[in-house]
Amino acid sequence: MTNVVTVERPGAEAYTRRRIAWVRMKKAVSGRHFWLGLGGVVAFFVIWDLAYRLGLPRMEKLESPLYVFREFTLPPRGGTSYNPALESKWGYGVWTSAWYTDVGMSIGRILQSFAWSLLGIPLGLLMGWKRSIRDFVFAPFELLRPIPPISWVPLAIIMFPTKEAPIIFLCAIASFFAVTLNTLLGVESIDPVYFRAARCLGSSEWQIFRHVIVPGAMPYIFTGVVIGLGVAWFSLVGGEIIAGTWGLGYRTMDAYINVSTPTLLIAMFSIGFIGLLMGVGLRVLQRRMLAWRTKSGASI
Repeated sequence: MTNVVTVERPGAEAYTRRRIAWVRMKKAVSGRHFWLGLGGVVAFFVIWDLAYRLGLPRMEKLESPLYVFREFTLPPRGGTSYNPALESKWGYGVWTSAWYTDVGMSIGRILQSFAWSLLGIPLGLLMGWKRSIRDFVFAPFELLRPIPPISWVPLAIIMFPTKEAPIIFLCAIASFFAVTLNTLLGVESIDPVYFRAARCLGSSEWQIFRHVIVPGAMPYIFTGVVIGLGVAWFSLVGGEIIAGTWGLGYRTMDAYINVSTPTLLIAMFSIGFIGLLMGVGLRVLQRRMLAWRTKSGASI
């Protein structure tokens, strides 16, 4: 028999990965779920515009979404030849450095606080793994968890006499409780049969922790991480309003004081859009790390 030698071209693996990624993205964009979601977003803005134009109660004081989009995309006055029809009145959008500074500051604060909140994952795993650790930690944990993030503001300013640290602390502590609690719930949801089977096969406690507890709790961990990200954004807005000088949350209060409704709405929807992108990224990571659940027929 003749041996056939297959010679792969350099970069063939990278090309295959790009091709697979392109096919997946094309499938997602052409799918029914994508168009339903896009239709929901369009319907929201259409209803908002109609409510504003009809002067419905509580809506007549807002601005039209088309006007807000115009303010966001047009250059500020003085940036080009003066023409009110082609220039932004309030000067806050993609043509101004203030918007990029606010976005960068808010994202940086969120990433730092979110990284600190991930300490709740090992704490939740340990609480679910060892009953003694849970009995020792759970009581003070439940004592602190119901305290609203806004109540921590004076204490955060006293503890961290800097501009950035109090904001990061407020976001981290709010997200920390959500991540820890969902991780603990994930460990408690594991079927006890798996623990008994592992012990019958001679697994040590550390092996049970690595191969049973961590994989079994992983879906709940990702749920807690997604919830914690949303909670971090809630706390960020409050923290920036009180102690910040830049950021999208600070910009909402500044726009309210200056009666700049378009700027207020631009900052709000910027928060929503960035949070949406972060949530999508976490769900993509979840699908990649929990591919074994989709292969077994489970939904994530």
